[in-house]
Amino acid sequence: MLEVGCGEGVLLRGSGFAPVQLDISMTRLCKAQATGNPLICADGMDLPFADASFDVVLLIAVLEHVSQPERIVDEMWRVLKPGGETAILTPNDAWMSLGRLILLKWPPRYPDHLSWIPPQRVRRMAGRRFSVEEAFALPVKWLPFALNMYYWATLRKR
Repeated sequence: MLEVGCGEGVLLRGSGFAPVQLDISMTRLCKAQATGNPLICADGMDLPFADASFDVVLLIAVLEHVSQPERIVDEMWRVLKPGGETAILTPNDAWMSLGRLILLKWPPRYPDHLSWIPPQRVRRMAGRRFSVEEAFALPVKWLPFALNMYYWATLRKR
């Protein structure tokens, strides 16, 4: 399993999985050392692995931070084994912008979000090389009203 954009490694901590964790930030990887998992400092747009190296690749809250999200999706495809799966989670910037602006009185966009990735774009990027197993909006259940704040897609390498 490969986790691209692992940050400080908190997503899978205590999950029982032992992924190879990759991030472009050495500062964040230093904080991820507590996971005990293999850590790689590299750019997700140029993964330092051989073709067909992983059964599973996770890309959680990463696509919106890069200028060329299609390149990361292509790299995920390259390092996945045939039949391998990938999971993508990306924020619904439309709802998040509205919430930031109205509820919090903050600027509508996060300054480090370089790309807006609506579900149609995820399907279009993935559909070139993957079969889309599932794709849906993920509501935040702890809010008094259902905001679909994230998009989730599970893809299989053809």
